[in-house]
Amino acid sequence: MRFHNALPLIIILVSSFSLSTLSTAAEQRGQGGVNYGVEIPESGETLMLSQAIDELSVNSESKPQKAIKISGTITKVCQKKGCWLILTDGEQFAPVTFKGYKIFVPTDTGTQPSTILGVLSETKLTASAAKHYASDAGESTALVGARREYSIVAEAIRIGA
Repeated sequence: MRFHNALPLIIILVSSFSLSTLSTAAEQRGQGGVNYGVEIPESGETLMLSQAIDELSVNSESKPQKAIKISGTITKVCQKKGCWLILTDGEQFAPVTFKGYKIFVPTDTGTQPSTILGVLSETKLTASAAKHYASDAGESTALVGARREYSIVAEAIRIGA
């Protein structure tokens, strides 16, 4: 009986701990912006998205790709959860999702410079996935169809300069 009376308190404590741990692990204020996910190393080359796409096209061997630092500007973010975004660089763009569905960015994040640590790949986006992204972005899904595109699965993102 004692445990039954303490159950609501235990649930509140566990929930509070889980939420504070999640936000602490996911969001870190660092040099030049807010980092979500793992820490992005300061060392090593950061490629603009268009450079990364060019290098992927040249080196499109069947070996597994590794995570690289890619920079660009965020133009769209999932308006439901912040679970994906669109990174752009000039005419090039790539949808970014987060490894293990563990990172969520603020839904009001937009037109901000960002650096992503992730794996860039060329994929075929199905018509249903394209419609899902358009719907989440609050756009019309009437003319969305399947297409080839580049995408990034990110371990981390730093938003802001």
